[in-house]
Amino acid sequence: MVEEIQQKISELENKIQSLDMERALLVQQLNLLKKLNNQNSSSPITQYSSTTEKIQLFKNLFRGREDVYPKRWENTKTGNSGYSPVCGNEWKTGLCEKPRIKCSVCTNRSFLPVTDQVIQNHLSGVDNNNKYPLNFVIGVYPLLTDERCWFLAVDFDKAN
Repeated sequence: MVEEIQQKISELENKIQSLDMERALLVQQLNLLKKLNNQNSSSPITQYSSTTEKIQLFKNLFRGREDVYPKRWENTKTGNSGYSPVCGNEWKTGLCEKPRIKCSVCTNRSFLPVTDQVIQNHLSGVDNNNKYPLNFVIGVYPLLTDERCWFLAVDFDKAN
């Protein structure tokens, strides 16, 4: 009887060892399949990707304030250029008093939010809704209203 019990213990231990090896193999196969699935679901953005995919990539890489964005301007007479927040009331009669009143102190300013259309215009460089449609370039305000930031840009081209 004792010998039969020992034999049964040995058989069960062998079975457990076999199951442990099978489990390890299954876990390895599962991890490989998950890795392959993640690679396929997050395929790289290419020139053939949809506009929506490209805009989403841009929004993930250059995430900043969404309630306002700066647009690049250029004065062809003076050669000066810069970025200013986009205002929905800019140059509207009775609302905008530029250049007499600076935008920073204007009580009628109405900043426009970043939209997918704005990003598409930036990526294509063209704004068909603007009276100056070419060279549409926007910036980003990286510091959020709660003083958090999603990215950091560093200039490394200097020797020191």
